[in-house]
Amino acid sequence: MREVKEFPAWRASGFLALFLLLVALFWLGWAGYGLLREKDLFYLWHLLPSLLASLLLALGLFTVQPNEAVALVFLGRYVGSVREEGFHFANPLAQRKKVSLRVHNFTSDKLKVNDAHGNPIEIAGRVKSYV
Repeated sequence: MREVKEFPAWRASGFLALFLLLVALFWLGWAGYGLLREKDLFYLWHLLPSLLASLLLALGLFTVQPNEAVALVFLGRYVGSVREEGFHFANPLAQRKKVSLRVHNFTSDKLKVNDAHGNPIEIAGRVKSYV
């Protein structure tokens, strides 16, 4: 089995991608309106790339919450993780798997037990796990 080391994934600002998405949607609306109104194939050549750009930009947007990371997997291969919280844009064709970084603690109640000589002892357990 191969060991995988974590490394940062390529990402861009989600707000820049959102602005580009709005531009692509405006371009899509202009091309669709022109195609319906004038029935000219010139607008069809604008409609298809604007539709593709809008789709890819929309699929690449995601958010990362506090105490969370997102692992990116492209074609079955790990391509990196995004740990910084906020609004991001990454490869739209990559799968995104959310990973919790919260520390889970479990502390048991105190138990009174006796050792081998009959002396009373109080014991408790504390488990700390990183999930």
